[in-house]
Amino acid sequence: MTIKLPAEAEEYFDKKASELLLLLYPKLKDETPKPKSMMSDDQKVTIKLDEREIGGFNLLGTMNGFGNQTSRYFQSDKGPIGLAGENYLGFAKLFDQLASRSELRKLLSKECVEDIFFEWFEKRYKGKLDNSLSFTRYLKDRSTEKIKHYKISIPISFLAIEEPFQLGRVTFEYFKKDFFDEFEQATCKKNPNNEATIKESMQNIRKRFQGVVFSTMTIEAEKDRCIEIAKQETEKALVVLRFFSPWAFFPENTAYFGRMGWTNVPIDYIFVFEDRFPNITEAVDEYKELRFPLNVKDVAMFKSLGLERASNLIAKDKLTELEDLLFNSMFLFSRSVVAPDFQDKLVYCLVAVETLLLKNETEPIQSSVGLRLAFLAAQSVDKRRKVMKLIRDAYKLRSSYIHHGSVHEDLETLRSLRIVTWESIRNVLFMTDKYSTQKDLLDFIEEKCLSG
Repeated sequence: MTIKLPAEAEEYFDKKASELLLLLYPKLKDETPKPKSMMSDDQKVTIKLDEREIGGFNLLGTMNGFGNQTSRYFQSDKGPIGLAGENYLGFAKLFDQLASRSELRKLLSKECVEDIFFEWFEKRYKGKLDNSLSFTRYLKDRSTEKIKHYKISIPISFLAIEEPFQLGRVTFEYFKKDFFDEFEQATCKKNPNNEATIKESMQNIRKRFQGVVFSTMTIEAEKDRCIEIAKQETEKALVVLRFFSPWAFFPENTAYFGRMGWTNVPIDYIFVFEDRFPNITEAVDEYKELRFPLNVKDVAMFKSLGLERASNLIAKDKLTELEDLLFNSMFLFSRSVVAPDFQDKLVYCLVAVETLLLKNETEPIQSSVGLRLAFLAAQSVDKRRKVMKLIRDAYKLRSSYIHHGSVHEDLETLRSLRIVTWESIRNVLFMTDKYSTQKDLLDFIEEKCLSG
């Protein structure tokens, strides 16, 4: 796949790249980046990036104590050559501007665009490229080499499935023993002198990943961009899965399933002394079910409740205003599902409702949200009155926590709030074909409420 930029964009970026080429200079021996900071001089930290090989090019640079890169160089006969200080910041803005363009955004990561810029700088500086070869022409050639089809699989902790299924743009699947057998055999065949080491390494890989659920998708892009996209799509799928999971209705429990390495079960490590030396204990601080076992019947039931519709929603390239608000609301609701503390569960749930049903910041929150939520979640007048009272009770709990520091927990109120919030979000999910904006939806609700 070849990147195509408009002629005026090519002219602009070629001009800027040529200007930056003239700003390349040798790194001064006593050069020390000075990050702007509220810290005193003795508190400031500068980190030197070790020389490293990336794509065949030697790169050097520095970062300040906040992790922001402040310079970048390549090696030459004259020592490190590159950009630092304001020149590097100007360069960073330029490659960020280029990487953010729609023609590149889905195909190249920002890091890749920066690397290609510096490849061009280095080759032009060393005379390895003809002066007539513009930066954008070089960018097209290099990106064509880098853009390929990659299958990206991301392991998911605390999720068990009976059969693979698709959700959004990813497929939840698992690799069986046969796959790891073939993997081991192929690796040993390529490295016959290291067979024992390979088998030992593969044994560790099997223990960690064999039978684990993976979120998988195939993407055409540069490798790092493929990984970024796979992470994003996996997180979107997990939001939907958490929304339909049983944990949505049981606030006393926390959902732990998520990308491996990004979800952690609380564990206590304790030294107990009876004499001089301790007994060391390690114990999980959560005794409820941690895994989410998802069988074929569960998936079918979730589909009947709207899972397939939500799957289609997150697979879309462009969302309507209402669809975007709906997914944001679903995301906030899922944060309530994974939050460990009662107060966070409550706040995220209420913010999910406000995101979907509140027109603006000047509206009276409780009465406006309460009425709309009652209409979406209940049918009879009595049940709608109960929903409005529930909203008042929930906001009292939030207010007592945020404004007065009260940590009182009312699980029944939170459970009821979760149920009506879930019902409302789900019902709006089935209304997105008819309404494309929040205004359309709220006008419909208001009209129905006024008509009796």
